[in-house]
Amino acid sequence: MSSLPPGDFFSRNRLPSNALSMCEDVIYNLYGPCRVTPLPHQGYCSFSVIVTLPLISISRIVQFRPTIYPVDVAIHAEAKSVYSNLAPAASALGSVKLENVSLFVYEFEFIRGVPYQSIRPDKTQLSEQQFQRLVRLVESFAQFVARGWMQQSATHQSRRCSGKVGTCIKSKVEELSRKLPRAALRCRAREVYLQLDLISALPVVLCHGDLLPTNLMVDEVSGRLCGVVDWAEAEMLPFGMCLYGLEHLLGYVSSSNGFHYYLEAQELRQFFWTRIIEEIPPLSEDTLLRAAVGLSRDVGVLLWYGYAWDDGAINRVVDDKNDLIELTLLETFLGTEKVVSPKL
Repeated sequence: MSSLPPGDFFSRNRLPSNALSMCEDVIYNLYGPCRVTPLPHQGYCSFSVIVTLPLISISRIVQFRPTIYPVDVAIHAEAKSVYSNLAPAASALGSVKLENVSLFVYEFEFIRGVPYQSIRPDKTQLSEQQFQRLVRLVESFAQFVARGWMQQSATHQSRRCSGKVGTCIKSKVEELSRKLPRAALRCRAREVYLQLDLISALPVVLCHGDLLPTNLMVDEVSGRLCGVVDWAEAEMLPFGMCLYGLEHLLGYVSSSNGFHYYLEAQELRQFFWTRIIEEIPPLSEDTLLRAAVGLSRDVGVLLWYGYAWDDGAINRVVDDKNDLIELTLLETFLGTEKVVSPKL
């Protein structure tokens, strides 16, 4: 591993030139002889490797993170409890100092599969094979989302929203209704703000904080969801707030930073909602609950794309100068764009 170039993580965090080999030494001290392979897709806040032990061929993920981006192991334990095999177990291994920079070290259960980002179709017309894979992915994603509701119902526990997002939902949406740079988006945010009381009817569940194609591990052949990684931003939020993630299964971001829905997107969306309603019977019986889930989904879109992610801070409303892709996703996912695919 030490022969590989350091990459952005090491330069961004001002780590020494030999940081990669120092990380390798840390792993050998922890596990003894093993094979160490950097993940091909690295996150912004961490450097992750696959550690494979000899003979028994057991793999796990070891991750190095700056101390400003700690992982809440308790949240991961909650995710494991709720989402079972679809969430990795996690443990803290302490910290290491690389000259003047300290990094936390964590171990995560290895989730099989490949990141959906690596196999996502990039043309609006799907082949039959791609369509069938997406049907299986969308349906298994619906089952994943439904687990939050079902676990909450099974425990009969009353939860409160928490975290950076959960503690200020109302004030954040109100701010977006005033400060988003485009009138149609401000109007849409205002509509959502005025209906916010509806989501109080929904259970508060553990929501993954970054449901993007890079964090969805899928079976490369069948397309089924194998698991979801990177729970560092997870919070207790009203059910449905993570449904911005569905949109990323129904289309793709092009090289020109536009978002394009597949021609079969509406059919795939119907597969998702049919499965959700099958998994959560109350939604089939209560139209107000379904409306509340739809509203919660819109709140999630606004909060995830209405605020810029500036090195972990989420307090700057996106603008036309720096955040064009976020504005494109807001307009597309909230239906405020001028031209909409006739299939949708």
